[in-house]
Amino acid sequence: MCPALLPARRYFTFRSVNSPDVLGDIAVRGMREPVGIFEVLGAGALRTRLQVAASRGLTHFFGRQMELERLHQALQRALAGQGQVVALAGEPGVGKSRLFYEFKRHCPPGCRVLETFSVSHGKAFAYLPLIELLNSQLQIAPQDDERQRRDKLIGWILGLELALDQHLPYLLHLLGIVEAAPAVQQMDPLVRRQRTLEALQRLFVHEASRQPLVMVFEDLQWLDTETLAFLEGLVGAVSGARILLLVNFRPEYQPGWRASRYCTLLRLEPLREAEATQLLDTLLGDDASLTALKSRIMAQTEGNPFFLEEVVQGFVEEKVLRGTRSHYRLEQAPAGLRIPATVQGVLSARIDRLAPADKALLQILAVIGKTFTWSLVLQVADSPADELHRQLARLQNGEYLYARPALAQVEYSFKHALTQEVAYGTLLTHQRKGLHERTAQAIETLFEGHLDDHCSTLAYHYRLSLNLPKALEYLQRAARQAAQRSANSEAVQHCQQALQLLQQLPQGAERDSTELDLQLALGPSLMAVRGFAASEVGQTYRRALALQRQVGRSTDLFFILAGLRIHYLVRAEHRMAQALGEQLLQLAEQLQDHDLQLEAHCAMGSVFFFLGRFSDVRCHVEKAIALYAPERHSFHATHYGLDPGVSSRYQLALVLQLMGEGKLAQRWMDQALALAHKLAQPFSRVAALCFAAEWHRLRRDAPQAQACAQASIELAREQGFMLWSGYGMVLCGWARARQAAPDTGIELIRAGIAAFRATEARLYDAHFQTLLAEALAIKGDFEQAQRVLAQAEVAVSRQQEPVFDAQLFCLKADVLTRLASTPARYAGQARVIEANLRRAARIARGQGARLLELRAACPLSRCLHRQQRFDEARQVLVDICDCFPVNADFDELRAARALLAQLA
Repeated sequence: MCPALLPARRYFTFRSVNSPDVLGDIAVRGMREPVGIFEVLGAGALRTRLQVAASRGLTHFFGRQMELERLHQALQRALAGQGQVVALAGEPGVGKSRLFYEFKRHCPPGCRVLETFSVSHGKAFAYLPLIELLNSQLQIAPQDDERQRRDKLIGWILGLELALDQHLPYLLHLLGIVEAAPAVQQMDPLVRRQRTLEALQRLFVHEASRQPLVMVFEDLQWLDTETLAFLEGLVGAVSGARILLLVNFRPEYQPGWRASRYCTLLRLEPLREAEATQLLDTLLGDDASLTALKSRIMAQTEGNPFFLEEVVQGFVEEKVLRGTRSHYRLEQAPAGLRIPATVQGVLSARIDRLAPADKALLQILAVIGKTFTWSLVLQVADSPADELHRQLARLQNGEYLYARPALAQVEYSFKHALTQEVAYGTLLTHQRKGLHERTAQAIETLFEGHLDDHCSTLAYHYRLSLNLPKALEYLQRAARQAAQRSANSEAVQHCQQALQLLQQLPQGAERDSTELDLQLALGPSLMAVRGFAASEVGQTYRRALALQRQVGRSTDLFFILAGLRIHYLVRAEHRMAQALGEQLLQLAEQLQDHDLQLEAHCAMGSVFFFLGRFSDVRCHVEKAIALYAPERHSFHATHYGLDPGVSSRYQLALVLQLMGEGKLAQRWMDQALALAHKLAQPFSRVAALCFAAEWHRLRRDAPQAQACAQASIELAREQGFMLWSGYGMVLCGWARARQAAPDTGIELIRAGIAAFRATEARLYDAHFQTLLAEALAIKGDFEQAQRVLAQAEVAVSRQQEPVFDAQLFCLKADVLTRLASTPARYAGQARVIEANLRRAARIARGQGARLLELRAACPLSRCLHRQQRFDEARQVLVDICDCFPVNADFDELRAARALLAQLA
């Protein structure tokens, strides 16, 4: 490395190769004396605010022996390969960070310590602590270009002897590095999110095989959901790794994991009286004049060490105390002294006593954030560098700030989050507004080529500066970035913040156009977070449609109509969904756009499926299959939710099965599952698995139905698809009931219905109730089965969703038959049984569902035979058997032909 000249107030570690003056002294223009030069080998050991504070002299550490012992016990288990998690809760100022610092000081050589933290406005900024952690691990500096960052990342992965293709693309995307191959960019965001988190977890677990890791995450109460998801995954992975994971948070935060053999939850209480007394004696000394003052301080601070230190510092600044640390004496009577009731009050008083210029700088820094670089301070403060250095030094001496080294320049940090909060609170609204504006402009200037790395921070500052156009620009970019990373909750939050800000702009075409962009961005993220049928989803797309008509942007109309159609479909408002599907098809044909026609045909196929119009389904999905090309239409899964090649194939398989063409149906279902597996798009794959389970149910293949349903449940839970999880549970419950486990099956079906309904979905009301009634009938609880079937009939009349109505009336007839256990009882119920079976056959015939008609015809023939109506009994079977080709051959058709022969 090249020699460098650096000002004295920099916390770098310098080392000469052979002797302290190996590089010698050189004359520098403007300096009277020669200047000694050293080689900068990198940032020194002072990495955190507490490490820097220690270099300046921390107060003695008292108490916490039990907590330290628990931490060291956890470390010993981690070093032995039994990874541990320690979660520490405590009030602000009670010493959570200090406890971790004291523990880290005594970590054995060879342990690697990695640290990151959250900031108070960081909850909406996806992956922020993880990106900081990764930058620290890789020693990425702000001035590093994409090639340098990429090289550092590749070096780490190869050093761990891991496959590049399984890790590099996802981490490059996370760090915002443009990758030549578009595969990751085009990948479904949820898959990319999952693989990114898994790649990070694998890398750190493998790093721990080279050297034990102590990983520290501070202030979880401000953590974003993506970093939380990483932590939750890491918590599950550390048990077999040499990793000690330390996290801390305020009491109002509740972690998502529970205490276990490898997870310890600790509550950090204020210092006990004896320990607080020792700390106070260390700070003040033992001068006799201090006795009464110590009593008052002890009573007011209640063992909170940060509060206690700030009170003492405040008295020193007021010159109530004279001397040096540990050797103070009181200058006035204690009775006349006022101690603020809270630590915030102490901090506020201390800040008010600063020199005006120093106070103004501290307020500027509070606006910039919890941590900040020298270059950013210089840009925002707009003061001469020398004067700014002196001011920063005074604030450090007053223990408001700490400086810490970074690879490119010095970074500063507030001593405590409360210090920043109080300093920020001393600003008037118009002052905050101006400073946020200056901060945002400075960031834009300093990071002109890397604004995507800072769009969340820029959105935050411009939002608070009330620069609405800029705030909206960066909120939109932040929302898009969050959605691309599958951080849908953060994307929703950014969009909603932007929509609130938008109301402050004057009405007009420009505002309407911006709102339309936001509503279109909000819709898919809301679907992912709340579910297709959520009321908020419908409101979003209806508002988008109204705006589209006002703005006149025809390019957005198809996407809006597609969103509304799936919303109404899952709410079982099928006539509305049909009307919207017809609009989609008409629009696609008008535009002569094959991509839109593909999506429109799939949309119409799914609508007609639930309406029981199976010939129409077949017509539309066959057209979709003809239009589909995987390499050309891969973006549809991300844009519209489902891959059209997958959905058209499983829809075709289902209707062919219902129409009695089982062998052809098998081929298409196999293709649907193979394509879904190849594409690795979770939403399409879980849909394919659910409909495969439904298809096996139609075939009455319970083991295969259970296998597909169980796979769909696991994938849906992993990805957070509650609607598909509920659907899978219902089908899995049916399969369990059919395999001699009716109690388990009934419980699963009921739980699945509840999960499905929790998303506001209203599809399949009658269908699910019918499957529950079938499980109850298998158990022998025919009366309860009757009650459930009565509820299903109400749903039939309400929803007009006849897809599986024939099954309901067949089952109703079967339950009535089983309850009519004697000839006399059967004679009394025969007409009712016959009516239900004829209704089932009539519905199935109208749908072209020959399989369901066959299942109604056989019991109907028996019913007629028991009533001695022999010719009618034979004719029912003749009619249905004639519907199938002579060479058609499957179990139920063979049984019908055998029954016909028997009756003949």
